[in-house]
Amino acid sequence: MSASRAPIRPARPARPAKAITLVEAPRKKSSCEQEMRYDVLLHGKQYGELYFNLRGYLGYLPTPDTLPLDIGEKSISAYRKQIAVLNQEWAAAACKADV
Repeated sequence: MSASRAPIRPARPARPAKAITLVEAPRKKSSCEQEMRYDVLLHGKQYGELYFNLRGYLGYLPTPDTLPLDIGEKSISAYRKQIAVLNQEWAAAACKADV
């Protein structure tokens, strides 16, 4: 008897770890706030915080050249899109540092 086996697939290349992540911070939200606050983590360590102002979220994001980036009062989805772009920049900077 021969057992049919699924073909062996090549392993996927490892994804680089994300440099910047957002984590909900309900403990920092005051009782009168309606919108969630977010911690900005850089390599797993606290870098800053995003909080909701009158028209959108405010806060600073870290860039590979060590300068904080302020994109103004934007929605949380705009911050997440900007974080995706910055994570690509962090990955490119890490590749340059390895070479």
